[in-house]
Amino acid sequence: MNVGSQPGRGIDVVRMLWARFQQRDWKEARALFHEDATLLWPVSQERIDGATGIIRVNEIYPEGWTITPQSFGIMEDGKILSIVRVDHPPNSFFAVSTFTLSDDRIVLVEE
Repeated sequence: MNVGSQPGRGIDVVRMLWARFQQRDWKEARALFHEDATLLWPVSQERIDGATGIIRVNEIYPEGWTITPQSFGIMEDGKILSIVRVDHPPNSFFAVSTFTLSDDRIVLVEE
């Protein structure tokens, strides 16, 4: 649920996040998160707590990747859904994520 956020604004925030990740603009990407945000990767059973940790895990990911946004939407529960293509030669994959926002800042990412 997006508490204190306008749904369309939530999509803008998520678009900005992916753009800032692509630009490797870690400082500006971090500003889009609440300090106590959480990132969940259910497939690998990983959980990263805090904006600093979330940015750090992305910042140290091996270089050579490109993010291409594919689709954004608002789910019935108010979460923002995003699908991005990640090209990291020789591999490519899609990241399907849901974002929960509060006051136009990300509090939870499930990917």
